[in-house]
Amino acid sequence: MKKVLISGGSGLVGTALTDLLLTKGYKVAHLSTRKKYKRKGVESYYWNPSKGELDPKAFLDAEVLIHLAGAGIADERWTAERKKLLIDSRVQSAKLLTDFMLKHPHQVNRFIGTSAIGYYGDRQEVLTEESALGKGFLAEVCQLWEASYEEVPASISTIILRLGVVLTTKGGALPEMMKTMPFFMALLGSGKQIYSWIHLQDLAQMFLFMIEQEQLQGIYNAVAPQTTSQKEMAKIIANKKGVFTVPTPEFALQIALGEMKEVVMNSQNCSADKMLAGGFKFNFERIDKAIDDLL
Repeated sequence: MKKVLISGGSGLVGTALTDLLLTKGYKVAHLSTRKKYKRKGVESYYWNPSKGELDPKAFLDAEVLIHLAGAGIADERWTAERKKLLIDSRVQSAKLLTDFMLKHPHQVNRFIGTSAIGYYGDRQEVLTEESALGKGFLAEVCQLWEASYEEVPASISTIILRLGVVLTTKGGALPEMMKTMPFFMALLGSGKQIYSWIHLQDLAQMFLFMIEQEQLQGIYNAVAPQTTSQKEMAKIIANKKGVFTVPTPEFALQIALGEMKEVVMNSQNCSADKMLAGGFKFNFERIDKAIDDLL
């Protein structure tokens, strides 16, 4: 069975993907910035993108390379220093991988890189993979992130997945939205902002699908077919937990989050049509079914 090399394999998405790949019989290797990192059933290799360090043994027999590494967008307030880290952690790590593949022999024939729907900025219209770059810091990050993949050798089949809001109780957006529980569920601003989301289980399956469907290439929105508003999502969670929804004014979010309010206030009405046309089948197409499963 194929060996899959993953950067950022210990993160939220990487952990779920690794679990799935192991159950399917794949060999899995992780690139880790921790020298003593270990995970059962997984080969681990040290790298340090900021210093240009990479253990070349990581690429031995690897046919698929998946790049998930990058500092968490919403983990800390966006200071100038944090913004630089958010960009560098994505661009430098991608450059280290592409430089290695350009300069050393390897067996990688499939590259799957990640980006995010933040690429589109704050927009209400339906957004396809052909839609123009948006405005704002998240769009800037995504533009530089995707540009870093342009150096992947032309001989390697390449996919870029623009990830939507990943829903899981293990981390990411959903636990943050539920921090006010068990007292109430917050409506963020008007609550009318459109969220293009994806259940973590579907996202892991999507990566597996892209490994196996080698004829597919290019950019894909990694989002469920049905979008939701923040207000609708909050009401579904509130009804599930038996609590009220309470508005949080946008000025309060500005005070609390600063520029990082983009993460929760931007609308991205992204289409999943290209993914569906490629043959992918979602387990969770509707937000109510996804929330039911997760809660």
